[in-house]
Amino acid sequence: GSELDLAVDVALGRKGAVDQLDTHPDVHKFGDEMRVFSQSELDQLRSLQALVVQYVQQIVPARPLCLAVFGPPGSGKSYSVKQIRKVAAGKVAGSETQLPMTTVNLTQISDPTSISAVLARVAGEQDDKTVPIIFFDEFDTARDGSPLGWLSWFLAPMHDGEFIHSDAGCIINQRE
Repeated sequence: GSELDLAVDVALGRKGAVDQLDTHPDVHKFGDEMRVFSQSELDQLRSLQALVVQYVQQIVPARPLCLAVFGPPGSGKSYSVKQIRKVAAGKVAGSETQLPMTTVNLTQISDPTSISAVLARVAGEQDDKTVPIIFFDEFDTARDGSPLGWLSWFLAPMHDGEFIHSDAGCIINQRE
């Protein structure tokens, strides 16, 4: 059958469908766990993973690497980000560099103080062998009734790697 038929069979839990994933000619493997149903999806995942690896290998990056992932609810955005991090970590495995990941779900945040606290914690944990990844899940969530309301708050940390926490300027992305 087609890859769409197979995807439906897997989603519905039909017997034997998962076993077909590794042998179906139109199913592509990304990392050890993720399967995609088009070469285009695979190319996009590989491109993002290569971008993360290239960023991590910089001695002192000029600014944070910021990626946005869009898609409808349930489309696998969070899972894809975690798999990209996992595959990228494997590509830099020969080095001592670590890629710890912190997830912040913006539907659970009411004000920027909570976000700046997370950024300050992550910045404090950074060293020359650590490139932290902060995944802001649901970043398209409304804030104060405004669609994409969090986006304006992210502009300075995304562009400059700087933010305010407890009335003090903080810098992220500075490897010692």
